[in-house]
Amino acid sequence: MRYTDTSIRLSQSLPGSANARRAIADGQRLQRALWRLAGEALAGSPKGSATRLYVDSLNETIDIQTVRVSALANRFRRRCW
Repeated sequence: MRYTDTSIRLSQSLPGSANARRAIADGQRLQRALWRLAGEALAGSPKGSATRLYVDSLNETIDIQTVRVSALANRFRRRCW
């Protein structure tokens, strides 16, 4: 839930603002924590299907967040021109 909350905070913040930067930083901290958990899960069950699905889903989630951050920044830049 906290990860979703950071995405919502980001979407409600003005791109480039202190609030947006905090939301991005909070999201990145949570991403690192989730990757640590993924690493632990892989170490414990390197061939497990559930573990692989979790890692795939996590990777996709992080990719989507990267696209979201870039899109919001691009949208803001276009408005400023």
